[in-house]
Formats: sequence, C-alpha cells, structure tokens
Amino acid sequence: TNMKSEDRHKYLRLDGQLITEVDVSSAQPSFLGIMMYKETGVLSEWLRQALNGTFYEWIKEKTNTQEDRKTIKKWMMQYMYSCYQPNKKRDYTGPHKPTYEFRKTDDPFLCFQQRLNEFLKKAEPAIYNKIDWYKRNPVFREDKDLYKSYEDEGGEKIKKKVGQGKWCSMLSYDLVKMEVEYIKRCIHALPEYMKFWTIHDCICVSEPNSLETKAIMERVSREMYGEDITLRLKRENTSEDFS
Repeated sequence: TNMKSEDRHKYLRLDGQLITEVDVSSAQPSFLGIMMYKETGVLSEWLRQALNGTFYEWIKEKTNTQEDRKTIKKWMMQYMYSCYQPNKKRDYTGPHKPTYEFRKTDDPFLCFQQRLNEFLKKAEPAIYNKIDWYKRNPVFREDKDLYKSYEDEGGEKIKKKVGQGKWCSMLSYDLVKMEVEYIKRCIHALPEYMKFWTIHDCICVSEPNSLETKAIMERVSREMYGEDITLRLKRENTSEDFS
C-alpha cells in the first residue's frame, strides 16, 4: 500500500501477467452518498455525480474553482474529514464550532471551503448536515500527531511536529467501514481459482481476469445497495495504457 502507483504498475506481476487494479471511482464521496441514501431513501445529486464518475468535475463547476482535478480531490478530502477546532484541549466539552465560515481570506483552500459550504447548504442539505455533524462532534485521538504550519525565510510553507493528540472527525472511519464491507463481499464473490490482493478499495488481479472482476464487483454493489446504486469502477494499468 505504500508503493507509488507507477512502481506498482511497472514492476508487480501475477503469474507473469500485468496487474490490473479494479477500484471504486470517487470512493469516499460515493460511500457518503450511499450512507445518506440508506438513511433518507433519497438518491441525491451528490450520489448521482459520484456514480456517474463526474463528481469532482461537478464540484469544480459548482464552486467556480479553477484548480485541477487532483487539487480539488485533495481539498474535498480535507473538507470532508477535518473537524472544527481540532486543537482544543482534550477536556473541552460541547459541540465544536466553525472557525472559517465567514472569515475574509485570500487563501485558495479556505475560499473553496466557503463556496462549497454555501453550495451544499442550498443544494445538498442532508449531505452538508451529515458532514457538519461529524465536524462538530469529533473524537480526541491520542495517537494523532499535532503539527504547526509556518513559512521559512524563503516563504515556503513547512509543517513542524509540536505534540501529539488532537480532535478528529470520525466520518472517515465510518466510511472506511462501509468500504471494507463492500470489498469483503466482493472478495467472497470471486471464483476460488482467481488470485488477487487488495489495496484499500481496490482489488488487484491479472489483466485477463480484470473484466470478470469488474462485473462481479458491479453485481455485488447492486445486491448491497439496490439496482439504482451500481458503483462506478475503474480498470487501471491495462495493456491499452502501453499502446
């Protein structure tokens, strides 16, 4: 899991065959959308975009953001999984409060958060309220390192470890549990002869088995979530990549 993807793709083989990775597109937004679908019975536009594989392009349009897809994905993960007031002392009681919502700022990420907040409040209130609840009700984690950001003499941003223990949103924990349950069901559905390994939400198989694996994973998602909720899957590192 710690190998760079380009190294995995270039060097790893299974029975001499090229490895193809079949994984869930926009996995964390997808599972958040499914969580809300199970709670409300409503197929939100958030989930539709995730299932269509156009989630980050949709967010870019709705927030009027000019950054590339990789940056928007990084910012979305930060937005979803951060909590309010993470540096409060452990004995702090009561819900944590927003600290950036109306702040005047030129910081691109904070501006993105503010625009995203306004959009979700109006267009996806159930999604917004779920993320906001996790942000307001974090759990104190002793094992989490505490960092402080500052600029060096050249103006470059540097993070320095200043302690240990901070408040953390548990949204990522709950979504990963959903992801693990899905991948476990997919693994049990694979034929006994098929060799594989997993990397998070990804099942790695030899290229000749990749289309069958993709079909099995699509079937499992329909069985778990209903005919309307077929997770969008990607096949990465196929021979077409080298043509």
